[in-house]
Amino acid sequence: MNVNVLIIEDDFRIAHIHKEMVEQLPFCYVLHTSLHAKDALEFLQTSLILPDIILLDMYIPDVQELELVETLRKQYPYCNIIIASAANDTKTIKAAKQLGVFDFMIKPIDKERLQASFRNFKKQVDLQEQEWTQAQLDVLFHAKQLDEQKQVKKQEELPKGIDELTLDKILAFLPTLQEEYITAQLLTEKIGISRSTARRYLEYLDAIQVVEATVHYGQVGRPQRMYILREQYEQN
Repeated sequence: MNVNVLIIEDDFRIAHIHKEMVEQLPFCYVLHTSLHAKDALEFLQTSLILPDIILLDMYIPDVQELELVETLRKQYPYCNIIIASAANDTKTIKAAKQLGVFDFMIKPIDKERLQASFRNFKKQVDLQEQEWTQAQLDVLFHAKQLDEQKQVKKQEELPKGIDELTLDKILAFLPTLQEEYITAQLLTEKIGISRSTARRYLEYLDAIQVVEATVHYGQVGRPQRMYILREQYEQN
């Protein structure tokens, strides 16, 4: 699946930077860039192709704060919205979440963070027709972080050597994974834990069927143990 994008940003320099970030992803294409709300709405009304994602700044001269987000959600409910804004106050962020935006990032935007959000979106869309296990749904929705009682019970049930906070950090990282396979070395670099610790957690995730362990044989050296997310494994 290709992801079509509309960028709404009043600063043409930032709009250009965001366009470059997005189009570095091979599955993304920027349909149009608007510097104000009027142009964006006119594009949406006349375009034969609607964007899958609208990447927008809230501070557009011809609208007030979340006014454009509200309009887009009402008129184009199937267009997902990612906000890229300098706003970081609780009221604005809560309001944006209630309006159902897909993601919210504070400027200046980190390229890896932005691209991870687009990869996560594509992954969710690609797997819409797949049957999911509860463990996979927990990875996607972070449900384990929302129920304190389940958190306590989970900690009691976790095997020795598996810490709840470290496990949650790894589970939150998995949906942003760009590589097809994950190794203990990669997890060490991304999470900041030792290689032996990373291997222990990956083996635990294999045991609870979040990942699938595989063995890869190179031309030289010992075979390498690698892991793949279960939904990817089943899809292949």
